[in-house]
Amino acid sequence: MLKSHLEVIDQAISLLNELDHNSFTQVLSPYFSGSIGQHLRHVIDHYENLFEGLAEGFVNYNQRKRFCSVETSLEACSQALYNIRSKINALTSTQLSEALSILTEISISEQDDALVASNVERELVFASSHAIHHYALIKIIRQMQHATVPAGFGYAPATLTYLRTQNVG
Repeated sequence: MLKSHLEVIDQAISLLNELDHNSFTQVLSPYFSGSIGQHLRHVIDHYENLFEGLAEGFVNYNQRKRFCSVETSLEACSQALYNIRSKINALTSTQLSEALSILTEISISEQDDALVASNVERELVFASSHAIHHYALIKIIRQMQHATVPAGFGYAPATLTYLRTQNVG
């Protein structure tokens, strides 16, 4: 199971190896309000919030690190992804089943937080799924930059399974 989460992080690391500073920080407005770096910083925030909350059993997804070096520096972003990769790799089966309380804002019209019960494994699934959603947006940005992304980048695992079945025979 951890292998699949590592694959998601590895996709971002592979992407970074293809980018230069301009393509990483470029905002293609009016189509997008964020750069590739900002999307990846947002992804990293969720993983970091999860790992920061493990010790206390409480994860606050509302805490973000906007306007930090991770969204403007390829090196800082890469280092953050490698750190997340190491933390995922170090998780034990016991840790995966540990209970967590999750705090996250849920209303688009006013501040309204939800406090819900979860566990580490479920939140890791959420973080990876959330990452893939942002990868799909990054894929469009790269296409608008007249570039490509690694194979399978921005596709949900179930979609990739479906596509593999269509290419058989």
